[in-house]
Amino acid sequence: YLVFNKDRKSIILLTQGIVISVVLYLIIDPIIRNLDSQLLLAPTGVSVSASPSSGSVVNKYVVTAEKVFSRKSEKTILKESVSSSEVSAINDLSTAGNKNTISWSAVTKATRYKIYKDVNGAYGYIGQTLDTSFEDDNLSADLSGPSGTPGRTSLVTLIKAGTRAQWISRVLFWQGAWEIFKDHWLIGSGPNSFHLLFPKYWIDVIPVINRPIHLTGVPPHAHNIFAQTASDSGLIGIGLMLAFLTIFYMRAYKIFRFSSLENRSTVFFFTIAVTIFLVHHMAEYNWPGPMFIYHFTFFLFTIDFIYRKQFDSKKINQPKRATFILPTFGIIVIFFTLISCTQYYKFHSALDIRSSSNMNLQEFKARIVSAKQSCPRCDRPYMKMGLNLLAAYRVNSEKKLLLLAKDELLEGRKLNPYSPYYMGYLGQIFTIEGDYGRALSIFKEAFKFIRTHRVPIRNMLIGLSPVERQRLDREKFTTQAK
Repeated sequence: YLVFNKDRKSIILLTQGIVISVVLYLIIDPIIRNLDSQLLLAPTGVSVSASPSSGSVVNKYVVTAEKVFSRKSEKTILKESVSSSEVSAINDLSTAGNKNTISWSAVTKATRYKIYKDVNGAYGYIGQTLDTSFEDDNLSADLSGPSGTPGRTSLVTLIKAGTRAQWISRVLFWQGAWEIFKDHWLIGSGPNSFHLLFPKYWIDVIPVINRPIHLTGVPPHAHNIFAQTASDSGLIGIGLMLAFLTIFYMRAYKIFRFSSLENRSTVFFFTIAVTIFLVHHMAEYNWPGPMFIYHFTFFLFTIDFIYRKQFDSKKINQPKRATFILPTFGIIVIFFTLISCTQYYKFHSALDIRSSSNMNLQEFKARIVSAKQSCPRCDRPYMKMGLNLLAAYRVNSEKKLLLLAKDELLEGRKLNPYSPYYMGYLGQIFTIEGDYGRALSIFKEAFKFIRTHRVPIRNMLIGLSPVERQRLDREKFTTQAK
């Protein structure tokens, strides 16, 4: 484009920019590669103690260190070390009260640690911790990871596998968005609700690609701006978005076709930037990130301002009544936005963990009531209240607290039936009440989400005593026999 218009000055500046960028890349890239190649050290000083030591079962363990990186463009990046040296202890963990305590020395820069247990020669994941010790009281090992590697697929393994698996994952995410859109086709399922509904559709719908994927948790979005908008906002949302983009490109084309050369250069590069943004979002969804949304909005408004300056000034003045419609509509929108923001602030302020940690039960209840009033359709207040009551019951074993906790969790589940956490905690309550059949049924329902909520759901069972888990096992065998 610059060569065609013989804009020598811009060509020189563009060439200089390219040369400088290449030089900076050649300097910075080796440094970054060197930093990335510094492996996270494996835990040392690993030991295991049996309490009490009984039976003749040999339990073998290894521990890995993991570092979590946070970036604006990605939710989390995990880097896991190689496994530690193997340690073992003789203990029959199926006996009530028996447990093994694994401990190790802290690793510099490690965020958390993962523990794996040997099962017939293969190591399976049993849990993670922020501390330097972990208790195994007959936890079941997850062998879903690749053969020969502990637990989840490491970043190195993922890179070696190539990008094919990543694209397979995206195809499944897009299918999930399509299934959500079919069920909520008019107004969608709600803003940023994809991560809540996807696990349910992942279970109920047969994937178009029937093979395992590298999924370490619930996907935060559909990895496609159009699929995400369609599932969140339905036909209305995706229709408005496509109409908006159509108007934008029509205006950009008109400016480029009929404007001066100076405006053409600006419009050309801004339109290219917006187009690249949309192309990138065919496989990602960084819309909420400030690095994307601010620039995207700036480019759109700049094109609009140029268009209005170039063409709208030639139009005949509109009637006075029409000039008041847009400002009035804007004032109404701002008014309701301020009300929504106030309610949003009240809701999150009431649920603030830091300010509620030192409260007694009555003060905590008052905060939860305020949160429920601020957002009647939100389930988080019910979850927090239910867990608080359940924790209080474990302290003083008052039956009333257990019943109140169950009521809160049941109400919360009505508002968010797709969350497996309600199923897990209700399963704990049913187990405490002695309703093992119902507890087993709801635990089975929760464990359907094991591929997207693996660690949290397993941790729900840790809250049960060994005796309660044994009774659940007996109920399971009885049900299978029937």
